[in-house]
Amino acid sequence: MRRRRGRLQRLPGGRRHRGLPHRDGGLTPTGLHQAHIPEIGGTAVSRRLQRLNVLLRQEISELILRELRDPRLAEIVTLTRVSTSPDLATATVYVSVMGDADAKAATMAALTHAAPFIRRQLTSRLTIRRTPDIHFTPDETMAEAAHVLDLMKHLPQGRGD
Repeated sequence: MRRRRGRLQRLPGGRRHRGLPHRDGGLTPTGLHQAHIPEIGGTAVSRRLQRLNVLLRQEISELILRELRDPRLAEIVTLTRVSTSPDLATATVYVSVMGDADAKAATMAALTHAAPFIRRQLTSRLTIRRTPDIHFTPDETMAEAAHVLDLMKHLPQGRGD
């Protein structure tokens, strides 16, 4: 855009800022819409935060598999998802444990005890500004799904008429 003497420079299409859409509501000059930020659980999560959650889940699961030597850990521990706060202060790790209630409680106690160690290891492995505090929470979605399936098996097979 060439500067004209005595006139304010404007962007094409009557836009006042390059981030604003055209007046007619059409596409931007590059032909692209603004990127959609998906909503998870009612809150908008940025792509960067989603990538960080996936990376944390991978690294923590590898640390549990290779570095932790606690006899209280159950044989099958699954990290279902990680939810990090937007300010990177805390990361909630949802854990699914196969076994009875005692095995689940012992595994959760072992993971809670190992949380500072896991955070230190993440600090040395990742290059992020702030390593979040790790909090482990049991994930009961698998048990709830199994319960719903069990209830559905006991329903009458015919239609309700």
